[in-house]
Amino acid sequence: MSPVKIYRYTPFPPNDPTEAPIDLNYITGLTRKLFPKRFFVQGELQRVEWYADYEPTTLTFSDLVLVVEIDYTRNALGFAQFRTTTRKWIMEDESIAEPIKSTTKHYTADNVESINEGQRRRGNIVANVMSVVSTHLIVTGPSYPADAAARLAIGSAFAAVHDAARNKFVDASATDLYTDIQLATDSWLSENLAIAHNGASIILHDPEITVKDWILAELNLWGL
Repeated sequence: MSPVKIYRYTPFPPNDPTEAPIDLNYITGLTRKLFPKRFFVQGELQRVEWYADYEPTTLTFSDLVLVVEIDYTRNALGFAQFRTTTRKWIMEDESIAEPIKSTTKHYTADNVESINEGQRRRGNIVANVMSVVSTHLIVTGPSYPADAAARLAIGSAFAAVHDAARNKFVDASATDLYTDIQLATDSWLSENLAIAHNGASIILHDPEITVKDWILAELNLWGL
């Protein structure tokens, strides 16, 4: 049977190289670091792929070692009730090792942890929107890099106008920012979204999606 890849990077040999190291700390317990590729959906981290190699010039990950899947259960108001995390270790033949580890975190009844989680999620949404908007403005400009600074200034000015509403969205899940974007008339908001960023790699979008439509979809945590 094929050995588990992660044992290449552990300081001591395993008792059974074919068995998944479910108690291993893969952040601090290795002889070298792994490279995470993260996937967010509306600010919620749903999957992390850990790779042995990463090429920063081409933004290319290779040699998958571990897959972490995160599933949230939320109440009707969007507060996290519990989170299930599943870790799957990859073997040298690319199959999944046994056992698969699954853990569940329950959020406190007083809602403090749920509130903190919600603020982190909404902060992730804002960060992703700013990244996507900035990239869209750059790649749709007349020339790069000559006009990159001027195009980024457009995004910065837009963010400054909506700063107060953005803070209320992150801190208290207020809908002001959503409403502000609905009413905004900046011409570039009507452009087809050129590209977006999923936390790891650039992806193309349906040409029917405008910048405004995409931003509103990202912000809409209330089913409006």
